[in-house]
Amino acid sequence: MPRRQDDVDGFMAALDHPLEEGVQRLRAAILAWLQLVLHRGAAVRDDAADFRFEDPSGLIEWAAPDRAVISFRDFGPVQGAAASLRGVGRTGSFR
Repeated sequence: MPRRQDDVDGFMAALDHPLEEGVQRLRAAILAWLQLVLHRGAAVRDDAADFRFEDPSGLIEWAAPDRAVISFRDFGPVQGAAASLRGVGRTGSFR
């Protein structure tokens, strides 16, 4: 089975469009973004408003009462934060 990236790379190589350079730059920016999503399951739980993941790293941003994200613009900070990331989300607490 071919990789989806190979399909997109082939499409982009054959692209003949006046905005091709912009599309290529946008694609590179999107592929450089890394985001981890932390949640407690598919359904919202009754105790969602009172729950928080333990976050000694300070990396978590709350997207919803039961869902948090950690975002990076490139891979450099990911390597620097690797030790902190290992503990994030393993435990939680109630307010």
